[in-house]
Amino acid sequence: MAETPGPRLADAVRHAAATLAAAGIEAAPDEARRLVMAALGVDALALVTGAERTVTEGEQARIGAFLARRAAREPLSRIAGEREFYGLNQMTPGTQVKGAMLTGGSQPPRNRIVIIAHMVTMATYSASM
Repeated sequence: MAETPGPRLADAVRHAAATLAAAGIEAAPDEARRLVMAALGVDALALVTGAERTVTEGEQARIGAFLARRAAREPLSRIAGEREFYGLNQMTPGTQVKGAMLTGGSQPPRNRIVIIAHMVTMATYSASM
């Protein structure tokens, strides 16, 4: 007997989005993509170009575990091990950025808005409690 192939990657993302939406997660489609990328250790390009590939049983289990954690309202940044900051996913548990000036240059110009960032990851926050 031939083995039934597992779901395609695109199906896994759709299933994740539906599961998160049912759990009341507002940005379910976006979070589903980010969650699946984190579970599989791939970037957005691999998610799109590999949409037709079959998801293995091990990958299904990892996605399912991540989904259960997010549906229980655990922060996505804690599950994925990184936090998005202005489109960059550079933050990992234990990383802190305090008082970072984002001006586009080394000295803040007079007529620009200076953004002061103070971010502490959930891992650091929960460790200090």
